[in-house]
Amino acid sequence: MNIYCWILFISLIAWILFLMGIELPNFSTSWEGHYEYKNYFLFLYNKGDDNSIFPRFSSVFLEPGHLAMITSFILWVKYKDLSRFQLIILISSIVFSFSLAGYILCVFLLFFYLLLNIRLSLLIILFSIGGIIGVALDYVKIENSVFDQYILGRLQISDSRGIAGNNRTSEDFDFYYDRLSGTNTILYGVGLDLYKREFQGGNAGYKVFIVQYGYIGLILTFLFYFLYMLRHKSRLLLILFFLYGLSFFQRAYPFWEAWLIPYICSMGFYNKK
Repeated sequence: MNIYCWILFISLIAWILFLMGIELPNFSTSWEGHYEYKNYFLFLYNKGDDNSIFPRFSSVFLEPGHLAMITSFILWVKYKDLSRFQLIILISSIVFSFSLAGYILCVFLLFFYLLLNIRLSLLIILFSIGGIIGVALDYVKIENSVFDQYILGRLQISDSRGIAGNNRTSEDFDFYYDRLSGTNTILYGVGLDLYKREFQGGNAGYKVFIVQYGYIGLILTFLFYFLYMLRHKSRLLLILFFLYGLSFFQRAYPFWEAWLIPYICSMGFYNKK
């Protein structure tokens, strides 16, 4: 945990120096031909941010959303043992990632943290105040501000996707998914290799997982996480289980070590006296 926080801390310092215009050593690189980066050794800069209003912080991860997702998991797994320094670093990393999904996961965690530690009436008051502040920010928002573009703008209602931030899949993929849903193939999926031949990236979320592994794969994966939670009968693990479920809708990576290790090891931290 200390190592992870120090990596983020050093990465944040280097990123701030970069924002100040200080020239840092770097080289250009790419990942599977989809993403182009400048590797500053202590953090990655996505060249797609060249024309953005403000570069999002992703540390050593490929996407800011990856950073926010993993950090949210760690926040709940280790929240009993976090020092003030660690808490500030973890939350700052999520804030500067400007990841809508990360913000939603943090609000989810905050709700349950307050629910477990304070009275329900005070919790309702705090979230009511937060709701009022959110509405006020939306009302007085500055057009083209960082918060407006990355967060508030993505919460706007869209006729086609519900909210504008629900953009994890392309129209071509949505059509492919709908067509596949009418066949038996949706039960067991098309497999990872065929999916990669059909799509060269740019899609994520539960629909992608279903296309790759089918409903049978989805059920088996659910059972793995659910039965582990059921075996230990922990209230904290139950909340972590729902946190993973919430994250699954946008980033369905249940076999990634960054998902498995925090989930499986969580009981070791929750059972500490």
